[in-house]
Amino acid sequence: MSTITYRLGSSDHLGVRPLQPDGTVPDLTGASIQLRIDNGGICVPLDGTADGDAFFIDLSGLDMPPRVYRAAIWFDWGDGWNHGGDLLLNIEGGC
Repeated sequence: MSTITYRLGSSDHLGVRPLQPDGTVPDLTGASIQLRIDNGGICVPLDGTADGDAFFIDLSGLDMPPRVYRAAIWFDWGDGWNHGGDLLLNIEGGC
């Protein structure tokens, strides 16, 4: 499982570039993405936006205590939400 590190207060975005089994990027027109963060049994969903051949999720609004969280990427290709994969989100505090 991959670990993504994010420092609170940063203006970073999480970029996700989905690939099809043949290695090509699917058409993202009309598709949606969500990062769902597990905060002690409470799901914190963050919607992303498509830009070119990738999705971007704005993390700058996160207001969660620094620690490592389990998270999942979910896609909606027009037929409902589908699990795209899991990751660990390492939220760091400080400056």
